[in-house]
Amino acid sequence: MTTHPGPGRPDDDARARTRTTPPHTLRRWPLPRTRSDAVDALERRLEVGDADAVDDFVSRLTREGTPLVEPDAPSSGEGRDKDGDPAFSRYTFVWRGEAPHGVVLQLNRIADPLDPADTALHRIGSTDLHALTLRLPSTWQGSYLFVPLPHAVAPTLHGGPDVASLRALATGARTDPWARERMPSKPVLATAGRAVPNYAVARGPAAPTLSLWREGPAEAEHLGEVTSPSTGAGLGLWRWSDPHADADSPVVLLADGEVWRAQFPLAPELAARRSAGDAPPVHLLFLDSGGPLQRERDYAAGARETGELLRAVRHLAGELGERRWVVAGQSFGGLFALLAATRHPDVVRAAIAQSPSLWWPTPTDPWSEADGWFEEQGRADDGGAPVLLESGALDWGVAEHCRSAGALLAARGALIDHRRHPGGHDVLQWQSSLPDLVLAAIAATSPD
Repeated sequence: MTTHPGPGRPDDDARARTRTTPPHTLRRWPLPRTRSDAVDALERRLEVGDADAVDDFVSRLTREGTPLVEPDAPSSGEGRDKDGDPAFSRYTFVWRGEAPHGVVLQLNRIADPLDPADTALHRIGSTDLHALTLRLPSTWQGSYLFVPLPHAVAPTLHGGPDVASLRALATGARTDPWARERMPSKPVLATAGRAVPNYAVARGPAAPTLSLWREGPAEAEHLGEVTSPSTGAGLGLWRWSDPHADADSPVVLLADGEVWRAQFPLAPELAARRSAGDAPPVHLLFLDSGGPLQRERDYAAGARETGELLRAVRHLAGELGERRWVVAGQSFGGLFALLAATRHPDVVRAAIAQSPSLWWPTPTDPWSEADGWFEEQGRADDGGAPVLLESGALDWGVAEHCRSAGALLAARGALIDHRRHPGGHDVLQWQSSLPDLVLAAIAATSPD
């Protein structure tokens, strides 16, 4: 890293830590608020004193589940009403309960951590019902929670998120009791010991329906502990092999292995597709993350540490370590997959990078400079191992970098594909598309 003189420079430890902290910027587009026919009808009934209005509305929520999904509203143009756009739907999120300071929707990559109140639900009349309706693509899916605010929360435009307020919001998070679906929350390991309610799941009428968490995990063999070159911590390594896999079958190394081994089990889905004749038999290696701080150190480490980590995995993996792998990861894990593909194409057959943290590293001040994946890719003799990239339209701060990364990789002949979806930085989306991405990366790099 090259550092130019300037005031207020942090020490080396603080600088190293800050470089793995995502840059915080206000969401770059207005919240897509709209109106709901169902809520409008409820408000009209309340205005005329209809005593059954609330009970009827709650009965509908109980019967249909939430969020309520309605077709896009007709729009006015050229003097006449037009049908709504079938590519969009209206999603109404509803909370019931007393909330003197309001209720906010924590919806992945739509809620803004710098302005939590931007996704506040509005109170319906004098009832204890609160609602927020958003216009989003019909193919969209996302995970969410509600937070009854303990106090008013002001925006923090330049200082970054208010840590105390965010902690209070996290502590007060609640799941949606009317949600049609719920999925596992982050493991306690990933939240520094803080329990998080199960996330509610919202899906549009044309959204993917895959839910890996509904299947129990396949039995995997614990191969032992890999020593982190960055910290010396032990990271669990596990192996699952399809019963039909042999020495020539593809090998996939998954970052955040505990997520894809147990929380959102990937192996049963791939086994089912192989049984149906839609996939080849594969070997999976699951490398546990060690938690949020550990994964930051390992996944964004330097070239030497990345090489040592891959060599340690190869050694422990036995005969599977003699093969070139598909390396797959999300967020920081996606960055790890990209760095591994660029730095070590002798080990990596292909990389799958879902929502990779290409903002890394974050300068600590205007006078600091630090090289990231883009600079490494630009200096490399070739494009490295081929990459299958995925990003979400709502994932501001990541989507822009992914577009640039896709263009760079394509120019260097190292892009398998850049797939885009309408969602955010969300494990709900990642688990929906990961099986397809694994099979696509294998197919794209298989011998003719």
